[in-house]
Amino acid sequence: MKTLKSKEEFKTAWAATAEEDRAGIMKDCDEDGIRDAHGDFCKMAFELGGHQ
Repeated sequence: MKTLKSKEEFKTAWAATAEEDRAGIMKDCDEDGIRDAHGDFCKMAFELGGHQ
């Protein structure tokens, strides 16, 4: 796995991602196995995606 980018770089990439793709990422990150394997990524996605 590649190193996670800085929060600012992640935020820029998130903003450039299509809404449909963001929804898919959020759905995937809600699954325990994916969230456990990619915790830092999912944490940042949840923060930017407004996950409660």
